[in-house]
Amino acid sequence: MADQLGAGQDWAARLKRALVQGGASAPEAVPVPVVEIAPKAPAAPALPTASDLLAALGLPTAHPDPVAPMQVEPMPSSLLALLEPARIAPPPGLLAALAEPAPPKPDAEPSRQPAAAPVPGPPDTPAEPPPGLLAALADPAIVPSPPPEVLREVAPKVAPEVGPKVGPEVVLEVAPASPATSPPAAKPPRAAARQEPAFDPAEFAAAHAALLGKPPGKAALEAGASAQDEWIALSRSMAGASSAWYGLALGGRTANMLVAAGLGAKRRNLTLRLQVVEADPEPFSRLHAAVMAQAFTAAEVRLLQAEVCATAAQLAPRAAAAEELLAEMPRCDYLRVSVRGVIEPLLNEAPELLAERVRWLVLATRTRGEEHQALTSLGRRGWQLLADHPCGIDRLSPPRLARAGTQVWRSPLA
Repeated sequence: MADQLGAGQDWAARLKRALVQGGASAPEAVPVPVVEIAPKAPAAPALPTASDLLAALGLPTAHPDPVAPMQVEPMPSSLLALLEPARIAPPPGLLAALAEPAPPKPDAEPSRQPAAAPVPGPPDTPAEPPPGLLAALADPAIVPSPPPEVLREVAPKVAPEVGPKVGPEVVLEVAPASPATSPPAAKPPRAAARQEPAFDPAEFAAAHAALLGKPPGKAALEAGASAQDEWIALSRSMAGASSAWYGLALGGRTANMLVAAGLGAKRRNLTLRLQVVEADPEPFSRLHAAVMAQAFTAAEVRLLQAEVCATAAQLAPRAAAAEELLAEMPRCDYLRVSVRGVIEPLLNEAPELLAERVRWLVLATRTRGEEHQALTSLGRRGWQLLADHPCGIDRLSPPRLARAGTQVWRSPLA
């Protein structure tokens, strides 16, 4: 509060000193207009205290109201006089000078007048077209092109597009290249292998009758398509033979079919030369009994009870090598391989011998690898696959063979 009083006195003294230095006379008392302040709105009624509530309910008040209204003392008049600003009248000329409007300052640049709005002129009158243009446009059948003058006036200047000139078709005669610059002559295409018609199920009955001289029985008809295709391949191998028929069976479990091969060759008056290799004693005994029942001679049918391997390098004691057996035969009209583990090494190690000696080949497959190897090795050497019955795999753990497959191949020699 003392700082405010000191500041007010200092401001009044400086104002008085400034007026005296400016040549003004002693200040006169100028009445200062008094601004009336509207009275404040009445305060909101005070909330009843706890004592008032108890009294209204008729209950005794044990304790006085702890919250008492605050007493405000009025400010001394001497202090209010010090806080009021000093009533010092300004010099007479100051108010008059402030009342007059300030003269306008000269502009540094000439005032810019707003541009006058353009005065609209008469609308442009379109140029009249040539006399013959309207008459030509009125006729829908004839629409002549406008004269060059109109095109020059209306059409914009656009550079003409230069397109390729299409002339009459010219047939060029190409002269044969000289021997020095001519490319090497292309190799003639390899002659395609002769396509053999697929096996017809009705052909099985004819093949069975040609080999045994009687139609197939119920058991033969129910044997399945793979067995029937083997009968057809056996009959076709004899149809292509001239004077003798040479057969080799690596595995002798199909005794009835091997006996039918010997009987079929005799019915066609062919010299019979059949060799069968079987290691299992039981199938070998059945085969031997069937051969003896038909009175085949030792020269006609040769039975070997031995293990079978593919090549001489794999030859074991008391075993026969398929490679050596084929080498002893002048040719092999019919080769049947049904021994486990012989197909793949035979196709890998002796593909040339098979191509030179064998005409018809029947493979009893037991794995997908054997089937794939046959398709790869024989297919690229010109062999033709006439029957394909994939082997059946039982999807147990581990997988096992459920049904042997059959592939019938015809070589380029047949």
